Amino acid sequence: MPASNVLNNMDPGMRRDDGKGINQRFLNKFDEPRYTLMSRIVNCVVLKREAEGLDAPPHPGSLGERIYENVSAEGWQKWLERLTMIINENGLNTADPASIEVIEKHMVGFLFSEGDYGATPAGFQPPGAKK
Repeated sequence: MPASNVLNNMDPGMRRDDGKGINQRFLNKFDEPRYTLMSRIVNCVVLKREAEGLDAPPHPGSLGERIYENVSAEGWQKWLERLTMIINENGLNTADPASIEVIEKHMVGFLFSEGDYGATPAGFQPPGAKK
């Protein structure tokens, strides 16, 4: 639709004469509608409380959907910190399908307390911890 048609079809309250006989929308930050995005709240299985949810599924498939529905953004951040440790401690390669399988087992164990994975690796010392 040409701009002139858009201007002519606008609600009269939305138009303003610019002094040259041309009706155009008066753009001002106070005239624009304000939209507030509401955060999606989930009952996070990691934090064991309600918290702001993720914006999108962080993993493909049904596991990603399950994470999206049950893990908060803060809980996912905790998983990413743990993931770094798991990759480093186990020498995993994220391009290797066998490593991805191990990572997914740890993910399910950490996020949902299912299976034999998810616990901190035996003998792990966080950086800066006393031995």
